[in-house]
Amino acid sequence: MRRGETVIERRLLRFEAEALSGLELPCVVASGAEEGPRLALIAGIHGCEYSSISAVIRFLGTLDTHALRGTVTAVPVVNLPSFRARTPFVSPQDGKNLNRCFPGSYEGTFSDALARAVFDELIAPSDVLIDLHGGDVVEALEPFALYDESPVEEGARTLA
Repeated sequence: MRRGETVIERRLLRFEAEALSGLELPCVVASGAEEGPRLALIAGIHGCEYSSISAVIRFLGTLDTHALRGTVTAVPVVNLPSFRARTPFVSPQDGKNLNRCFPGSYEGTFSDALARAVFDELIAPSDVLIDLHGGDVVEALEPFALYDESPVEEGARTLA
């Protein structure tokens, strides 16, 4: 990409770890015309948290790359096997809660390796991470949002 251009690229993330063989995660990378912060936006750590998955997809549909400074990398469904199998809370391969496996290990089970790959490929290179969650299939949650009103908020406003 040349400076001054905006780009939206759809790709499949593939990983070298043996435990992740054959896994391909749909990913969207949106780059603004100007350099700036790198945002990682992920959902579907729990494959049945459909509201968060839908939120990422809807956000991408409204993203204005001409107003964007920096890069947004979005993965709407991180735990694709859980999504496909409609397995709430855990990965069907190993029965582990992916959200409790970070930062993960390539030498571990599927969930351990996926956590490590997501950490290395998406989280570590980013300036900001937004990890969206929502009620899993069997959870009845009233609409709410939580955020930390701390020094991190000031940094987030500066990046925005």
